[in-house]
Amino acid sequence: MKVFSAKLILLFLSIEMLLRVWSSLVPCWYRQAVHDVRTDPVTYIFIGSSRVASSIIPTEFTQAMGEANSPDRTINMGMGYSTLVEHFFGLRRIAAAMPDGLKGVTVFLEAPEGIPDMAIWRGDWSFRKNPYLLVNTIGLSDLRSFWARDSSKFDLKLTVTAGTLSEAIANQGNGRILVVDIMRKIKARIRTWTTQKKTDLSTSGGIRADEAGIQNARRLAVSLAANEMKYARIIKRQSADETVLKSINDLVNTKGGRLILYQMPLNSVQKQVYTTAIFRENRVIAHDLLKTWAIPILSPNMETNDDDFPDYWHLRKSRSSEFTRSLAQAYIDTLMVSGKETSDRK
Repeated sequence: MKVFSAKLILLFLSIEMLLRVWSSLVPCWYRQAVHDVRTDPVTYIFIGSSRVASSIIPTEFTQAMGEANSPDRTINMGMGYSTLVEHFFGLRRIAAAMPDGLKGVTVFLEAPEGIPDMAIWRGDWSFRKNPYLLVNTIGLSDLRSFWARDSSKFDLKLTVTAGTLSEAIANQGNGRILVVDIMRKIKARIRTWTTQKKTDLSTSGGIRADEAGIQNARRLAVSLAANEMKYARIIKRQSADETVLKSINDLVNTKGGRLILYQMPLNSVQKQVYTTAIFRENRVIAHDLLKTWAIPILSPNMETNDDDFPDYWHLRKSRSSEFTRSLAQAYIDTLMVSGKETSDRK
């Protein structure tokens, strides 16, 4: 029995070591970004949901911000079912990998209708649908705080902890992220070939561009909008220092960068949420807090209508280039031309 147990442990350790090597060779999401920035630093980083993934084209933004041969580089870390906590840990990893931290780096975060995500640390650190995004970014030293502050159920906490401690478990999630993204792109391409119907949606960030996926996304958008209007709560000013947003801003500033928010275009199904009295009050509270934290909000000059959102969530692919460039122009006009940003980038 002892011999069998020893062999089993040896087998597990061998698999663990092999997977650690594999992870370093085939990283994904933030681990991929960390791998890249060690040799090719970035200037602009976009974080947020799959709406960010679908609406921002990194190369277009870089070109709009400077000359064609500019050394500046843009990365888009937008991902479906991601949280601000995961992006906080991801940015921390990027800052640690860059020679000068985030010096001269601008981080962009979506703020639909001018209201950013004001989630606090004593909440869900990940979506139950994909806890492996948290495994991809969290560090060993964060586990104690994770168990104390995260409000997820025990089984999800156990999954994240096990994945953080063991590369063998973590790679179930990392592999899943890669495989799911690749399979969605393949399925979308096959459906396009077989139905001869072109879907004007990006598949970045886990977006489904097939007809069934679009219908599911529409139903989900309607359902979540109704729930948000029903269960909306006023932002608590006294909890402002506990928000993940403030932590991200503090991290970026401390490492030499700057956080900027921007208005994200929405379909009317989602936009209606922000017309209620509670959200109007939340907009005022959020803007007061953003002024205190010196976080500006950009308003890109681009008109949209409901036809621009095939699944009610994401801007159609054919308009993403226009939105990317309009956001870059808003950045130049609002911050760089006024001189508010140039001094920070020297």
